[in-house]
Amino acid sequence: MNNFLANQTASLLGSLPDESLFKKNTFKMALFANVSHSHTVSVPFPPEQSAFLFTGLGEVLWTPNWHPTFIKGNGFQPNDVFINAASNNTVFVVTQFDVEQGQISYTRLEPQKTVGTIDLIITGDGQGSQVAITYTLTALNKESESEIRALTAKAYATEMKLWESNIASMKQEIKNWLHHALPTITQPK
Repeated sequence: MNNFLANQTASLLGSLPDESLFKKNTFKMALFANVSHSHTVSVPFPPEQSAFLFTGLGEVLWTPNWHPTFIKGNGFQPNDVFINAASNNTVFVVTQFDVEQGQISYTRLEPQKTVGTIDLIITGDGQGSQVAITYTLTALNKESESEIRALTAKAYATEMKLWESNIASMKQEIKNWLHHALPTITQPK
């Protein structure tokens, strides 16, 4: 928000009659650190299968210390919600889950720390997939800014390479899971 708009809004509120319901409304501008990074990982599964690896349930197979609790839905539909207790009860809301278009998005909130989005674009690459993963995070307070600043492009790329390695190391187990899970997940409602 620019200063002009903030000043205009404050001036308007200040000019309201005392009996106005809105006279006591206030706002603050608290600009904290934010960061956005993208990295593409290779996944040894076709796009229509790879999509399910980047879900609350799918990540149980390859993400260390991942403990989701599903609050609404199974994590495969927009507006499904899950919480990962292992990461300070971070709340994830599925905002887009389009396997055909290869697009998945989440909003994530780590209470009292950070808020952000995760966007994935999945494209075919031979028998596998390329998954472009973009994290955009904003600190919610001064105390969390150091965490945001620590997520440099290099640190993010290192983390994404670890994801790629973890998925590759669990390839056979993931293949077995997909064999059993996909018919259940993709059946008509």
